Amino acid sequence: MQPWHVRNAFILLALSALSACSPAVPKWREVGRAERALSTNSCIGSLDDWDRKYFYYRRNEAVVGFTFDEAGVGNYRARRQIGGGEQFAFYDHVQRKFAAGEYDLRTGRLRIRYCGPVCGPAVPAGGSCG
Repeated sequence: MQPWHVRNAFILLALSALSACSPAVPKWREVGRAERALSTNSCIGSLDDWDRKYFYYRRNEAVVGFTFDEAGVGNYRARRQIGGGEQFAFYDHVQRKFAAGEYDLRTGRLRIRYCGPVCGPAVPAGGSCG
């Protein structure tokens, strides 16, 4: 084998190993289904008010997990992000509205585990939880 063939074979092997380690990411249409259900929830309201993060819940590709952070507070801005796992969701101590839960793609069931302020109502938006 020529040296460049060995190098190319090594690169292909390394890339295939890396792709096997990458967590699966929800598809756009799956996130769209979740967002249609979320947009009808009174606590969530307009999706444009949130920094939205989506991932497969507990690596189960039949369940899209989500965390929402209030846009306009701290570094959070109105956007949709699709990531590779629950570690994609970032938690800090800045007061803002927060929501988290899952959408089951098989049943169409939306489960909101939490929707409300991060610190409690006494702390103003953008303030520190302590």
